[in-house]
Amino acid sequence: MQQEQNTVEFKKINTRLDRIEQILPTLATKDDLKGVPTQADPKGFLTKDDIKGMPTQADPKGFLTQADVTWLATKDDLKVFATKEELKAESKETRRYMQILIEEVKADIKLVAEVVVETNRVIARHTHPDLRTDIDKIDLRVLKLELKDKKRSPRAS
Repeated sequence: MQQEQNTVEFKKINTRLDRIEQILPTLATKDDLKGVPTQADPKGFLTKDDIKGMPTQADPKGFLTQADVTWLATKDDLKVFATKEELKAESKETRRYMQILIEEVKADIKLVAEVVVETNRVIARHTHPDLRTDIDKIDLRVLKLELKDKKRSPRAS
């Protein structure tokens, strides 16, 4: 009983270890973090002087204006495109049409299969038994010749 519990625990530990091994290569190392600012060495952080040139609500001269975004599409420009509801309806219609086509193709395949089966029956009925025997003999001779040819040819190593 105790051994079974230990086995279960070992399997859990192995699973966790596998997950850790997958994550480890993606974690940053000390060398990767050398250029990152820290509290002890904050030289990479923004300072008040760095922030002074950025736009604020009180002084918005750096923000985009309406003239800056005239090239973006407006609601009127987007009206020519389909809405989500229209796309969903079209998707349903297309799916229904494809199901109809698939059913038609299946019916055609079934019909072709029936024709092939019937054709094979007709050929089997009309094949002369002597002809069938002659064909079987020829097949046997060809098989024997192929086996002799294989024995003569050097084997590839």
